[in-house]
Amino acid sequence: MFNLKFLNLKLCLTIILTSVIFLACDNQSLSPEFQEQSIPSTLKVSALDCDEFARTLAMSLEDKKVRGFLKNEASKMQDGDYDIIYRMVNTKDVNGKSLENVLASKMNGFAKGVSAIDRMKGITESTPLLNIFIHNIDKWSEELYEPLVAVAPIETGEKPKTLKAYDKTGNIVYIDAQKVPDNPVIVVGLNERMSFDKGIFKNKYKNVISSNKAKKERLSNARVMYNCTYPFRQDNKWETCKGTWFSDLQHYEDWFLGGPELKISYQAFFKSNNSVADFEAHLSTTRACSANEFWSFQFDAFEWNSQYYHDYIYVTFIEEDGGSEMEDSITVPIGNGVSATLKTKYKQDDDIIRKNYPIQKPNCPPSFWQSCAEYRANDDFWFYSTSDYQIYN
Repeated sequence: MFNLKFLNLKLCLTIILTSVIFLACDNQSLSPEFQEQSIPSTLKVSALDCDEFARTLAMSLEDKKVRGFLKNEASKMQDGDYDIIYRMVNTKDVNGKSLENVLASKMNGFAKGVSAIDRMKGITESTPLLNIFIHNIDKWSEELYEPLVAVAPIETGEKPKTLKAYDKTGNIVYIDAQKVPDNPVIVVGLNERMSFDKGIFKNKYKNVISSNKAKKERLSNARVMYNCTYPFRQDNKWETCKGTWFSDLQHYEDWFLGGPELKISYQAFFKSNNSVADFEAHLSTTRACSANEFWSFQFDAFEWNSQYYHDYIYVTFIEEDGGSEMEDSITVPIGNGVSATLKTKYKQDDDIIRKNYPIQKPNCPPSFWQSCAEYRANDDFWFYSTSDYQIYN
């Protein structure tokens, strides 16, 4: 969802697309009007005024055509969640006018120093990742209901207790940031799933399934313990992460951010020089619920081979939010009485779900679910990893 913990707009224009082992990226080229949009340099804004945009958007919701337009665009799930990147829709038609002109008509009276339309163009140009997220879109009857428009917090630090929001008349309303609302809410902020470079949007994440069916099965079937064959993991079998389970998703991603963005890292060690082999995936999804959220996917990390790798691997899960680059290092056992340095890279505002969970190749897992090894990474997060098949015969 949004990068809420920092707001460096110059950085937003140069976000680097992270490469991952097996993930293909979805690309969307801008249409000519996006690429050629001319903005007088004197009118370009140097920082995103989320308040001003959110208030303007809220006041436009009196028009049910605007409400229908927003719901329709968000339902396309351009980045895998109910997000709308404003730059990608600002010239689209809403009842005979562009969305930009509709919003500008509501901005008259408090856009200082420049015309409202030039102010809107300036926001579009300077902040290509300006995002509109719709929470509880499935509950939104756009014909009847005018949601509040909340402003995503931009300060770093502790999670906010309240969010500033606007109603359709432009009045300020404060809503609970920690309790998930039952009603639909629109949230304005920055999109953190997409990058924008040279007129092209790219999705940095692979979308996965947030499965209500798997959730119900998981809740109705207890974990099981049984004797496994030792050694549990064999050579020439792929270590595959099959899913994750959040018992309290709100702990890692606030409701107003939508679905989380998850980085998974499996780290193995080469026998030749004890160096680390990193295998990463970057995954995202919608938010099916806040409690007991199950993700179903298949991340084929690496193939076990005792000729090349030591017996230990370490698994890290990070909910990505951005910020400056950080790195931790510790000394860990890697097998046969050998130790090595393990480094974990993350960003300042990321939520670290679990760092360096150890898995030893021959050892049986603590429990199983649907024939898959289950590991409890912390009090409210489990992951499922197996190595029982060959990808290549």
